[in-house]
Amino acid sequence: MDNTRRYKVAMQAVQAGVALRLEILFGVKDDKLVKDLRVGIESNFVDARGLATLLMEKGIFTLAEYEKAMADAAEQEKADLEAYLSKHYGKRVTLVGY
Repeated sequence: MDNTRRYKVAMQAVQAGVALRLEILFGVKDDKLVKDLRVGIESNFVDARGLATLLMEKGIFTLAEYEKAMADAAEQEKADLEAYLSKHYGKRVTLVGY
């Protein structure tokens, strides 16, 4: 699986984990909140893309290096959420992207 696909799959799983954590912590199960969360995530994508584009244009790193770093970070966030949810539910939780 290429780094872009790894990133997308992991981030979809992260979104599910974030929604579950909000429900666990705050009892929040509201479509507006999910929409607002998604908008926040998209805003971060735009920020990261703009910064990464600038740094690549300046020769600080390559697209391949950026994609690998982002995929690695997304998979770490997925693992952190799985650990949190597994501890909360008392059994192993595996988040799956599509």
